Amino acid sequence: MRQILLLSSAALLLLAVACKGSENNNAATPATNSSSSTSSPAAPAAPSAQKLAFSAAQEKMVGLWMNKAYLDEVARKRSVHAVELKYKLLGFSLQAAELSAGKNVQLYGFGTHEGGMDAFLKWDEAAGAFLHDLKAYPDNYKFFENEFRLYLASDGTMVIDEQTQSPEAFVKEAKGDIHHAVQRVFFDGVYKDEKGNTITLREGIVTGLPTAEQYALVTDFYPNFDFDAVYMGIGDAVYENPYHYKFTDPSTLELYKVKGNEESGFGIGEKYATWKRQ
Repeated sequence: MRQILLLSSAALLLLAVACKGSENNNAATPATNSSSSTSSPAAPAAPSAQKLAFSAAQEKMVGLWMNKAYLDEVARKRSVHAVELKYKLLGFSLQAAELSAGKNVQLYGFGTHEGGMDAFLKWDEAAGAFLHDLKAYPDNYKFFENEFRLYLASDGTMVIDEQTQSPEAFVKEAKGDIHHAVQRVFFDGVYKDEKGNTITLREGIVTGLPTAEQYALVTDFYPNFDFDAVYMGIGDAVYENPYHYKFTDPSTLELYKVKGNEESGFGIGEKYATWKRQ
């Protein structure tokens, strides 16, 4: 019993010394402004709107719009796979029939693997923009939980300016196809192979390659690929011939055969060709 009491007394003494030391440290350290030390940088301002009348805006808004930041990063990294899951909303479309009617307009959004990222819109003539119509949903599901403006910016982009989020800019895709939009920013071009043959890749069409007339970059990797891939072939067989591609520098494109199948899984095989951009 005496031993327990001695241990307890020693513990109390150590605790008192620690508390005293803490007081001295606090007294010697100047107070800091907690609000300034934890403040985050302000969100970037949304681009200015054109504020068009609906009759003028609807003609410009119709069609497919792609996330500009996504395309810029794909072009910079020369890889679709590297950016696959970074951007939740890759793009959206606005339908001509709905815009012409001027009511029941929806934004049909999509990501890497699926669509369903939709929103109901209502036009605000004073703002020259669509507003998110939170009251129009028939059920509780909403991809966009907050209010937002959708408008044409002065630089020609379409902007989603959502509360609590940084504004996102989207560029119009004239061909109306995600593959064309992605291929155009970094993959299309004129190349020469090891034998000096000229191969041209343009808008999904291949010229100068006996084994291929069409090509399409893979933009949805689930469930087959865990690496960058491109399909190349003739007619309906185009999607039977995937190749892994890799840019070792801005002008050198290496192509590798893909081995395996859907049951066993796909992997990168032997090198197929090296092309130099001209």
